[in-house]
Amino acid sequence: MIYFGPYQLDCDQGLRRGLTEVRITPKPLTLLCVLAKRAGEVVSKEELFRTVWADTAVSDSALTTCVRELRKVLRDSAKRPRFIETLHRRGYRFLVRTSSSTAAECREVSPPSAGSASLLVRPEAAFEEMLAANQDSQMLFATGKPRIGKTTAVQAFLARIAAPSDPMMSGTSALACGDWTNARTQFEAALGLKETAPALEGLSEALFWLEEIGPSLEYRARAYALYCEQGDFCRAVRAALWSVWSYVGSYGNLAVGNGWLRRAERLLGDVGDCAEQGWYELFRSKIALDAASSAQHARRAWEVARRYSDRDLELWALSQEGRALVTIGRVDEGMTLLDEAVAAATAGEARNLRVVGDTCCNMLSACDRASDFDRATQWCEVVDEFTRRHRGVPIFHYCRVVYSGVLMATGRWQEAEQELRTGLQAVEKQHPAQKVYSLNRLALLCVRQGRLEEAAQLLVGLETQAGAAEAMASLHLHCGRATLANALLEKRLLSHTDDLVAAPLLPLLVDTKLLLGDLAAARTSAVSLLEIGERTARSLVQAQASFALGRVDFACGEPSLKHLENACTAFENLSMPFDGALARLEWARALASDNRDVGLEYARLALSVFERLGARLHSDHAAALLRDLGAGSRPGPRVSGELTRREHEVLRLVSHGLSNLEISKRLFISPKTVEHHVSRILSKLALRNRAEAIGWALRNSFPKSGTK
Repeated sequence: MIYFGPYQLDCDQGLRRGLTEVRITPKPLTLLCVLAKRAGEVVSKEELFRTVWADTAVSDSALTTCVRELRKVLRDSAKRPRFIETLHRRGYRFLVRTSSSTAAECREVSPPSAGSASLLVRPEAAFEEMLAANQDSQMLFATGKPRIGKTTAVQAFLARIAAPSDPMMSGTSALACGDWTNARTQFEAALGLKETAPALEGLSEALFWLEEIGPSLEYRARAYALYCEQGDFCRAVRAALWSVWSYVGSYGNLAVGNGWLRRAERLLGDVGDCAEQGWYELFRSKIALDAASSAQHARRAWEVARRYSDRDLELWALSQEGRALVTIGRVDEGMTLLDEAVAAATAGEARNLRVVGDTCCNMLSACDRASDFDRATQWCEVVDEFTRRHRGVPIFHYCRVVYSGVLMATGRWQEAEQELRTGLQAVEKQHPAQKVYSLNRLALLCVRQGRLEEAAQLLVGLETQAGAAEAMASLHLHCGRATLANALLEKRLLSHTDDLVAAPLLPLLVDTKLLLGDLAAARTSAVSLLEIGERTARSLVQAQASFALGRVDFACGEPSLKHLENACTAFENLSMPFDGALARLEWARALASDNRDVGLEYARLALSVFERLGARLHSDHAAALLRDLGAGSRPGPRVSGELTRREHEVLRLVSHGLSNLEISKRLFISPKTVEHHVSRILSKLALRNRAEAIGWALRNSFPKSGTK
């Protein structure tokens, strides 16, 4: 007697499900016996023909029909097999572990009536059947005539559920529900019994989610080698492709990632057409150098997924194509695909949690790229709940980066910094390739706040990283290094031809060209930004283009108030206070000559926003304009012995060794004003010279933010 799932198989007497006999014709029964006796092994078609149709010549269709009938009997599915797996051009495999009958498990029950036939059953199977049929019940009653085996059935069932479980099955179940620590324990136990490729791969997956990437890769490589040794090249391809993911996604190691990808490609040449072809196309999409190629590979992966009814691959490919389309500029089309993919994946249609996770990441990345703050916030809530429920820590790190973008844009800078620093600390060791995204955004925030030295420290070592280009160029601009910013931006824009990749860099290029006095090039960049805004219908890009055109017009002596007014209104409608204040300050400059009172009011409004956000350098710009318009400087406290905010800023720069001239350029004030500030600092702190001031600053941790 062979047991698997709720079934009992006797190759002489037939198949039973619990106490119920299952009708099955002879050939499918023989086929089932052959496969069940060799559970876990690949049985070739030739061997099945020799065993099941020993003396008869039949075509492949006979075997196909027999397998189809057998699946119908077992309530199995070719798309999502529980018992019988088809291996293209190789044969079939029985997936479930089987067990043989023992005296403790089986007994012949003699019914009380002489006319009844004897019945050979596995006693606890009766309770398995009842539990399956009454899943919502908290209590079950066993009733019947005396001596039919009720007590034996109860005892056997209790012994079965108390017995140690199969570690492979327990590990797989733990992976499915996100219990990574238990999954690790179970797969390690399975490997202690026997080293198998599935156990190695299961342990690798658990370690990935526990963020032990190095050991995860080692176990995956061992699983790959075993699959190749066993001739199971389809699973070897999958193992190779998941290695691509870890090397590229976690370490940024394209060379090793490409090596694994090419190995998978070579193996596929030997396997032929199969679902793994789609997985190969999916990973080609993930590491493609441009969005157009990524979209093409993702579409091919989706087509293979549909052909083989692979739901995990289908949803992942949909999300990957959607992300690529958004990057190209086909935002509405891409977002539609992403909404569908993430909704289906998080609802449970996808079984692989890593697929679910990356589908969510594709959505968040696209929202970030398109500056779709509302959609990003809504999906962040869904993804956050999913990752917490399934302990999906690696996904949660990226959520922090995307959500920080929303917080920065909407003026919640302190919260944004907290999210970025927490995420950075988490990815620094195990996912070093991902830290560039956190560092780029954190450095941008520091530049906006005037913390230029801190921004420079964050970007050390990232000078050639494409992911840090925006922050690096912004830092160069604020430090007066327009030539360096120009070279960096032009280089990056040559390699980033996709609309929404180029969009964040073009406003910086406009600023750079204006600083260099190249007004024609500045206008060209502004027009390019406007064209992207029109193609993609992105409100933010259109607002940035209006602001850039207004600045270029003003620099050319042709102030266009309409562009600046449109930009200011658009930024305020998008709830972006910092960008709105920038546009309003430029609008105030343009109004200054013809309408001084309105210009003063707009400059004051911009100053109040900058001061509330803590944008020190931009506050200085606004204060300088107010002085030029005759409104005077910002008032500050003059309490003896207590440094003002400006004096704190001057002392901090003095402690860095800057001269009065360098400090004046940094703070947009005259060297004479710096001299007065230094004199008052020395007087208030009872110090004799700059050297003592530097020593005082090093001994006393005064606030960097300018608060007293």
